[in-house]
Amino acid sequence: MDCFWLVDGEAIGDLKRKVNGKNGYHVMAEDAQAIGLTAALYWTQRDAPHVQIPTSSSIPSDLYSITDIDRLMEERFGE
Repeated sequence: MDCFWLVDGEAIGDLKRKVNGKNGYHVMAEDAQAIGLTAALYWTQRDAPHVQIPTSSSIPSDLYSITDIDRLMEERFGE
């Protein structure tokens, strides 16, 4: 999920700007991690507006066999 920090009706992308001593992206990242989400602010290539549900892998074949993927795709979308 990508979000943006809104200050006085303006979308802010600055990681250094503070309101009441806090930066919205840092607050969001801390809160996201506190509830078990992954905050991309802490990635090597920062993506401050992004948080996500942690997964063991983003590669489907690491999670499912090819047979499982084929069966699930056929169930959802037909032959």
